[in-house]
Amino acid sequence: MKTPTLFHRFFLCVTLLCPGILLTGCGGASEESKKRAAVSVTVTHAGTPVTEAEVRLMMLG
Repeated sequence: MKTPTLFHRFFLCVTLLCPGILLTGCGGASEESKKRAAVSVTVTHAGTPVTEAEVRLMMLG
């Protein structure tokens, strides 16, 4: 078996570190400063909007 050269060690290091850095992200912005999207969901049943209480009743059975 060949002994690892400097290039092979560097390549192994890059191969192991890069995916982890790419998957976790570099950080940068804190949670408070990140942009958030305003999302509203309308639940309908047979074409008419359903209230939150009615949805809970449907979930309970």
